[in-house]
Parts: sequence; C-alpha cells; structure tokens
Amino acid sequence: MKKFHLLYLVLAFICITCEKKGNFTNESLEESLASKGKNLLNIKSLSGLYYWSGGKKNTLEIDSSIVIIESTSDSTSFINAIKSGLNKDVNAVRLKKQNLFLLRSDQIVASIGNISAKGLSVSAIHASYKFGKSLEMIPTGEIVLKLKLGGSIQDLLGKYSGKAELVKTKKRNKFTIRANNISDVLDIANQIYESGKVEWCHPSFIVPIVRNSNDTYYSQQYYLNQTNNFDINAPEAWDLLGTLNCPIRVAVIDDGVENHSELTGRVLSGFTPLNSSGLGAPTSSSAHGEAVSGIIAAKKDNNSIIAGIAPNANIIPVNIFYGFESDQDIADGIEWAWDEGDADILSNSWGYGVTSISNPGYDDITDAITEARTLGRDGKGSIVIFSSGNSNSTINGVSFPANVNGVITVGAVDRNGSIWNYSQRGPEMDLVAPSGNVNLNGDFYTIDRTGSSGYSSGDYMTNFGGTSAACPQVAGVAVLMLTANPSLTEAQLRSILQSTATDMGDLGFDNTYGYGRLNAEAAVRAALPSITGEPNYCSTTSFAINNLPTGATILWSVGSPATITGVNNGNTVTISGGNSSGRTLNAQITTPCGTLNIQKSIYMGVRTPSNLTAETGSSWGVSRVHLSFLAVPTAVTYKWYVNGEYRGQTTAPSITLLIEDCGVENTVEVEAINSCGTSSRASVQVIPWCG
Repeated sequence: MKKFHLLYLVLAFICITCEKKGNFTNESLEESLASKGKNLLNIKSLSGLYYWSGGKKNTLEIDSSIVIIESTSDSTSFINAIKSGLNKDVNAVRLKKQNLFLLRSDQIVASIGNISAKGLSVSAIHASYKFGKSLEMIPTGEIVLKLKLGGSIQDLLGKYSGKAELVKTKKRNKFTIRANNISDVLDIANQIYESGKVEWCHPSFIVPIVRNSNDTYYSQQYYLNQTNNFDINAPEAWDLLGTLNCPIRVAVIDDGVENHSELTGRVLSGFTPLNSSGLGAPTSSSAHGEAVSGIIAAKKDNNSIIAGIAPNANIIPVNIFYGFESDQDIADGIEWAWDEGDADILSNSWGYGVTSISNPGYDDITDAITEARTLGRDGKGSIVIFSSGNSNSTINGVSFPANVNGVITVGAVDRNGSIWNYSQRGPEMDLVAPSGNVNLNGDFYTIDRTGSSGYSSGDYMTNFGGTSAACPQVAGVAVLMLTANPSLTEAQLRSILQSTATDMGDLGFDNTYGYGRLNAEAAVRAALPSITGEPNYCSTTSFAINNLPTGATILWSVGSPATITGVNNGNTVTISGGNSSGRTLNAQITTPCGTLNIQKSIYMGVRTPSNLTAETGSSWGVSRVHLSFLAVPTAVTYKWYVNGEYRGQTTAPSITLLIEDCGVENTVEVEAINSCGTSSRASVQVIPWCG
C-alpha cells in the first residue's frame, strides 16, 4: 500500500501545481484530484494486472518509481522543461514518438514547477508496471498481435471503436494497434487474447535488455587453438575447407557495427528499428557489436592483429540499443534480419534481465525467432544463436530469449575448460565456448571501434569476455558449416553443432555445458559432402555422395588398375577392378562456394593383415608366443601357420601359440579370409622364450 500512496501523492502534487499555474482551470482542485487521480486508482485496484505471453498469464504490479505523463505540448519543450535546473542525466524520454513522456517519480517534484512555469500542459498521468517486484515493464500504449488464419483485423477492432486503432499492418497476419488511452492497454490486450481469435496478443513494453558482454595476436586467441586443447579447433576446420569461400550473411543483433580494417567491405547496410536512417550503425561510444563482429569475421592471414573464425563472412548490423526499444522494436529487428536482411545466421549477445526475476518473455519476439528458424533462407531456416547470459549468481536458468525453443544457447568456459561462475545455465543450454571474464576484465582479443569511439583508444581490444564472446564463436562456425554446404537446413545445422560438440561435465547432455564445447573441426567435417559406400569389394561396387549441396557438380576419378564403369559425373559411380593394396577414389565437387576434393581409400579382394607383431617372455610362458595385428575389414576368419604348418584359425586378429622350438627363430604367418577369397600371408620372425 505504501507504493500506491507514493504514486498517488506524486499525482496529487502534479494536479495541485497544474491548478495553481492555470492548467485544469475548469476544475476545482477537488475535481482535479478526483478526475486525474481516479483513473490511476482504478488501475491500481483492478484485478486484471496481467498480460498473456507464452500461453500463460503473467501477473504485473504497479511500479511506483515510474510514471508516464501525457501532454499535447511540443516534445522538445516538454523534455527541456522537465530537465531544466536538474541533472543533465535526468531520465525523461518521449515514448514511441507519441505525446507520452517517461519520468522517474523521484524526479517529478523537482520538474513540475518547470513544466508549469513554461505554460506546458499535463493532460493525463498513467501508471507503469513491473513483473516480479523488480523487473520494469513500461507500456508504450501499443498492442501487438497475430491473428489466426482467416481472421479479420477490422472485425476484431470493431468492438474497440473509439478505444483503439490500427497503426501498423505487418507481414504474416501480424498487426500493431494503439490504445487511445494508455491506461486501457492491459484490458484491451487481454480481452483480445481471451477472445480466442488470435495466436497471441500482448501490450508492447519497454524492458531493459543487456549486452552479455599470422596475425600479431593470433597466438593470444586461445579459443581458436591452444596446447591444452580447450579450444574450438578452428585451424583444423579451416584446413578442411581449403579454398571454399561463400559470402554467408551474419546478422549481428546488438548495439551497431561500423566498418573496420579487419572487416573492409563486409559490413553491409543494416537496420535500426527506432531510426529509419540508422542502418544498424553504432551510436555514441557503443562498441559491443563491433567486438562481437571481430570474433566472427575479422580477416585472417593478413599480417594484422587478430583472426576471425569466418574471415569471409558478411556482417549485417541490427542496432537494438538505440534507446528505449520495446519488445515490438526488437521483434522487428529480428524479423528484418532474416527477411529484408537475408541473414543466414542471427548472432545475439544480449538478453533480458539482470535481476533475480526471470523475464516472462514476449510472444512477438518468440514469433520472430520461430519465423527466422522456419522461413529464413528461402525456407531452409536461419539459425538463431543467443548467449545464455552473465548473471548466474542472481538468475536461475538462461535469460529470455535464449530460452526460446530452437535457439542455440551458448555459455562460457575459461581457457582451462571450467565453466565461468557468471555463465547462466539450465535445460535450454546447447553449447559452451572459451571466453574471458566479464565487465571488461577478460583476456579475449577482438576488434574495437576505431579511435576513441570504442572501449579503448585504439582499433583493437584485449579485455573482452563473457557469454557475449562465446555466442559469436558459434555464429562463426555456422558460417564455416554453410561454406562447406550451403544447402544445410536450420535443423541440420543445429543437430550437427550439438552432436559434434566435445562432451564436458557429466557424460552426455547436462544443464551446465549443454552438449559440450563447440568443435569447429568436427562440425565442418559433418557438414561437408562425403563419399559413402563399402570400401572393400570383390570385383565391382558403387559409391555415392552424401550431403551434396544443391546445384553442385561432380567429377569422379580413381587410381589404376581400378576403373570407372559408365558415367563419371553423376551423384553415384560404379568402380570395377583394383587390388587389395588399395586405390584412392576422388570426387571433385564444385559448389556455389568453390571446388572441393574429397577422397576415399578403396580395396578389391582381401587385404593382407598388417602390423603383425609377436610378444614373448614370462608373461606368456615357456615356448609361448602371443601374436596380434590390425583387423582386416570384412574378414570372417584368420588362418595361422608356423614354419609353413597350419596351426588353427581365429575370428579375432590375435592368437597365443605354443612353439616347441624355443630359443630358435620361427616363421609365423597369418592370412585373412572373406567372401572374396583369401589374402596373401603376412609373416613375422619369432624366438620363443625358454624360461
């Protein structure tokens, strides 16, 4: 009740001051308090302080620390009046280009005299909300919704004539409406959702989001490669790709990206939801997105400072930190990234919530992510990657939107493979990657905005870290995977990243490490085309290409005496002849990303056993010899001979023999047998131990 009283007193003071200065002149002071206070009090007493998202009802409370003032005065004059005589950093902003102004309640008393003295009007005061006692949720007056198929927005709005109006028609049956009175926004949104005519519907809120924050320094980039192997195996992945090069597009949804010598020509035109001319560029000293982009796409082998994981990737900046973005603005940014921006990959080193309260989420953002995953890349799906968050000490679980179904969620381990104490964790975890500490206390090398605009005075930084640095590593590896095979679907990319991770912690999946540490080499190898077919054959066999990218062409070749029967440029090839010592089958594959050669060793007949070794001594006994060799693929049995005399057969590639002539050199031979016949014999000279 104290908080109700505080806000009511603030409201009362505004009304009294407005009365004294000539505003509300048609009302007595009592009428002013009654009419201006009544709305707010009615809101407080409503039982319907909630909104729907994720199919559940999320209860809200009045936030007594914030009020929203409605005024018809010029916005610049109004804000200047609020700030006049106060600290220049006073929090007063215009909401969504409407005549609504957000103000902290402890600033109102100091500001109201300035507002009144300048003859500016205050026509209404509205409440703001919070979730879980601490998470600010500031209503914008707008409502976002997605109609069910066959629904009509005109029919839906017919019930709210005079109360709400359509302000934006979006793609795929989504709309934005605005309540004429911001205090009605919860009631209208809830009634629409509860009508059953929509997939989802909720008010658009402004809620704090946080950044999960031969080259000179290549040796310092431990996450790429280091001697203790707690890295992502980047050099091995690069080797697998050879000269393949594709302009994969990565949307860095962050605080903006600008050009840099390490990104020359690869920072494309982007998007800023709150500024149509912003094009994704950073503002002020924002540099988080720049650092993230360097991890993904800095040049490699250019005798510069660092190496990016995917040095040919294009960066599409989406700036969602322009200032006071609502969930609708962020959803618009995500939607633009995969739709207008044609992004193959969406990298998100940010999240909601730095308190102990888990954010309940917003359906418009969830829907934008789901559409990216299912509709992006012409229906193959764009992969969406989020950092898990840096607030493990205060938040139980990973932060929204990292907990949205289908998102690749990434935590952070240190350079020795231990989970960082800040790294958020939970059942939604997918991967971890090496990173440094948080709050610019890390040891992670990447680029910075040029000059004094960024974190440092130079063009590079050496102290990045957090899950912010882990997330873009996965984005970079996803670029390499799509370079290996541009036809992979989002589901295939996600499955490969999970299945090829280096297991850490408990065996198999766990809530701390997810499926394990990112493994670029294994992921790229699994993404590449490969030759399938049994390498051992008797006379004739066929091979095919698995994971062949759409539009790729193939040219087969094989070493003599094996030959290709029929065509040599189809997805399958038939091989005849050869020998048991093996030949190399080569497939030259030309894809949209370049030319790749993949090979497979093939054998006709039965291979001769190899690496035959003999052990003697007391551990085996007098006159006894233990023999073993590498198993021969497809062999059914092995026959053994001592000095030309048959001594038995085994199904395993080993045997212990009794040889009476101890101290004397003996010849032991073995041959392999399968459906193709019998191999040549392998032999070894042995002298049994005499004791």
